[in-house]
Amino acid sequence: MQMQTCFLVAVHSVLGFYHRFLRITLALMDFPSTIRFIAQASEVSCGFILLGYVSRIFNILGLILILFFTLKIYRISHPNSKALKHFPPYYPPPRSPPAPAPAPAPAPAPKIHHAVDADIPKPSSRKKSQMEDALDDKEDHVEDEVFDVMALRNLVKFERQRFSAACAEIENERIAAASAAEEAMAMILRLQNEKSAIEIQANQFRRMMDQKQDYDNEVIDNLRWSIVHHENQKSLLEEQLAIYREKLRQI
Repeated sequence: MQMQTCFLVAVHSVLGFYHRFLRITLALMDFPSTIRFIAQASEVSCGFILLGYVSRIFNILGLILILFFTLKIYRISHPNSKALKHFPPYYPPPRSPPAPAPAPAPAPAPKIHHAVDADIPKPSSRKKSQMEDALDDKEDHVEDEVFDVMALRNLVKFERQRFSAACAEIENERIAAASAAEEAMAMILRLQNEKSAIEIQANQFRRMMDQKQDYDNEVIDNLRWSIVHHENQKSLLEEQLAIYREKLRQI
């Protein structure tokens, strides 16, 4: 409850400072000379237009102040926290021993002396209270250490679970990549087999076409020779026919 109250007080002070600074800035922006100076500074690249950046700057400043007050309050409420070891430690002021009661006036009655002696704190009781305070502080420190150890164990357990999940995911990805590589190799082998089969068929077809072309050339040569032979026979027969015609004319 005390921590929440301090936090609310810090937030209220930061927001009040932000509100006052914003009012002062808006009051300055009402003067034309101020706007002219800011515009000239922005034109020569020596400043910036507050109308566009003032809200962002104030928001950042407010967040920084809130963070500072929060860390300060957390450091005060948790002096043994491991997350704030780099900050200067905060030691609470030592408890002053209770002031001894003023000595009463002497009285003849012995009962009054006994009552006064009972009211004055004895040194042994003060030492006992200091020892109890020290024991309470030590118990608080032990509880904080136990809490820190439990938090560290939970963090280690969480990190181990994350590591196991990451290892399982990596293993699944490795298996998927291996299966994909095997499928790719099988496809490459199948394509190579198909390529070799197509090359064999192409070589056979080329050989068959060469043989057919040779046969066709032989047939063409034979036909040409037959044509030449028939033409020679035709010319001989025509000569004989001409001779026989001459003989018939003579007769």
